[in-house]
Amino acid sequence: MVGATGLVREHMEAALRAAQDHDIPQDTVARAMMSLAVEIFLKERSPEDVQSELDYLRDNVVTDEDQEFMRP
Repeated sequence: MVGATGLVREHMEAALRAAQDHDIPQDTVARAMMSLAVEIFLKERSPEDVQSELDYLRDNVVTDEDQEFMRP
């Protein structure tokens, strides 16, 4: 059985393949997906709650840089 993340990943990969066929940049697809996700959040959550969710995601973006909690 596929979970929510697996299901969305399958659709995201299909959208990226379709976008490539139409010369649409991946960044544009990702931005559209985020906008649609916000629309879905706002159907059941307050704008402040959605903003808090987005702030959390922004603050926890994984990068190659050392994280604050890591020792040198």
